[in-house]
Amino acid sequence: MITNYELYSDESGRESGPFLIGGVIVTERGSGRLATKLAALRSEKKLSGEMRWTKVSAAFLGAYKEWLEVFFSDPHARFACLIIDKGSPEWKEFYREKHEYDHALLSAYYQFMLVAFGGLGNKRWTVRHDAGLFRDEEAFQRLRHRFNSVYRRAFGPKSPLKVRFMQTRDSKDEDMIQLADVILGAVSCRVVGCAPESEARRQLLEFFGERCDAAPFTRQKLEKVSCRNWVAPDSFRYGR
Repeated sequence: MITNYELYSDESGRESGPFLIGGVIVTERGSGRLATKLAALRSEKKLSGEMRWTKVSAAFLGAYKEWLEVFFSDPHARFACLIIDKGSPEWKEFYREKHEYDHALLSAYYQFMLVAFGGLGNKRWTVRHDAGLFRDEEAFQRLRHRFNSVYRRAFGPKSPLKVRFMQTRDSKDEDMIQLADVILGAVSCRVVGCAPESEARRQLLEFFGERCDAAPFTRQKLEKVSCRNWVAPDSFRYGR
């Protein structure tokens, strides 16, 4: 039996420091469950605006904690992140070889998909990423064809499609991507090892750390929040 999974992702750190791609991973049913809870929280707290890490404020700190709690209280949802050290010799050499901004990022996103998906097994995926990262949106969607082609070359032409749909979405219209953004903001601070400038974000980061410690694994014994460093494609080893 094939289980349908969904990945809602965002990126952080384009200007300076490490570049991170991270996303919330849920089953199709789990996506509906989390989206319903986020929508209910919006209604209860009258949250009309976009929920983003950069918008965390003292006035809405409680609401942001509850936003994160929707993720942490779900026994199945998890978050995966790929960290790219833009200052590393490996990335600089890879970037030069690719010549173009989108080509390097598309390759990095492909590796992120492998990291996020884990063991492929009887799984089929839908992928949605916040719009604006890629200059060529169609090239992002063509990753679906590339991923499925590689999989079928490895496991046979009659193998079922592993990625059934990919698209970019404006995060303003997608609460699940906004959830990914807030988690990614906290993860980014932990990776860089710096405290946020605002007191509200510092308190939210502390709450995030406490919840990570309290719920380190999903019910399936997978890491609730996992991070992996980017490596040159030739050095990548697929893990389960």
